[in-house]
Amino acid sequence: MSVPEGTLVDFTPTVTNNTTGGDTLRAPGDLTLTGLSDATVGNLDGLGTCMLPQTIPAGGSYSCTYPAPAVGGGGGVYIAMVTATGNIVGTTTTVTASGQVTVTVTAPVPTLRGWGLLALALALLALAATALRRRRQDRGGI
Repeated sequence: MSVPEGTLVDFTPTVTNNTTGGDTLRAPGDLTLTGLSDATVGNLDGLGTCMLPQTIPAGGSYSCTYPAPAVGGGGGVYIAMVTATGNIVGTTTTVTASGQVTVTVTAPVPTLRGWGLLALALALLALAATALRRRRQDRGGI
C-alpha cells in the first residue's frame, strides 16, 4: 500500500487463539485478550472498533479496525507494529504476540486552498491586465 504522508489509514489487526481447548468445564483453551497496542499510536482500547477485554474461544479470532496517520518523512515507510496480550482462561498463563504491516509513504501532493487559490487568481489577473496594457500600448492606445 502506498499513501501520501499524513493520510489516515485504517489498520485491522486480527488476534487468533491457536490453542486447542481442554477441560470443557473451565475451557482453558479460551483466551481473554486484555491488551492491544500499536507501537506509534499506543493503547488501542476504545480506538476505532477496538474494545477490550475480549474472550476468544480456542481456534477463534478477534479483529478490530483503528485509524492511524501514515507518517514516514515523505518517501519513507510507516510500520504499524501491533502487540496483543492476554491470559489463558482458567490458568495464570499470560501470552503475548506481535505482528506488523508496512505502508509506503509518499510525499504529499501540493494543493491550493483558500488564500493560496485567491493569490493565484489575483496573480493571473495582474498578468492579464499587464498583457492587455502592453497590447494597447503597441497599438498606439493609452
